[in-house]
Amino acid sequence: MKEYAIADLLSSDKLPGLQLVAGKGGAGRRIGNVNTIENMDSFDWLRAGDFLLTTGYIYKDDPGQLLYMIERLAQINCAGLGFKTLRYFDALPPELLRRAEQLDFPIVVIPLKYSLADVSNEIADHLRGVEDSWFSQYLSIHNSYNECVLSAGGAKGILDTLHDFIKI
Repeated sequence: MKEYAIADLLSSDKLPGLQLVAGKGGAGRRIGNVNTIENMDSFDWLRAGDFLLTTGYIYKDDPGQLLYMIERLAQINCAGLGFKTLRYFDALPPELLRRAEQLDFPIVVIPLKYSLADVSNEIADHLRGVEDSWFSQYLSIHNSYNECVLSAGGAKGILDTLHDFIKI
């Protein structure tokens, strides 16, 4: 099963116009969750694989803190940052983009026409689909195994069932 990565988000038909402006080397990073970062305490509950969304509001009075944010997000191994410009920042500071590029930390600019919820829902919908697919596969294996055991298929039946699933 294919995992959902930054590159997949960028190629979404539902959100044309998302633009990777820095960290191009990280476009293959897997997104495991979507979250927002709108306060300085957020770092305490973020985890690897999080794709963060922000308007930059908390950094509008101190843009220098953006560098600190990128460093911390990269350190946590977050997937990337979706930044909605034209709200509190007309453009992202060049030093931020340079540092993100050095860290291969993806920064995706979200056009004004999209809400953060639009991006969040796109990611969440896909992640739920991935989760449902894993769960369906688990149920299929579980049910086949139970059927084999209940029909007294024995070790050979169990091995045959396993063979069918892993295609050796």
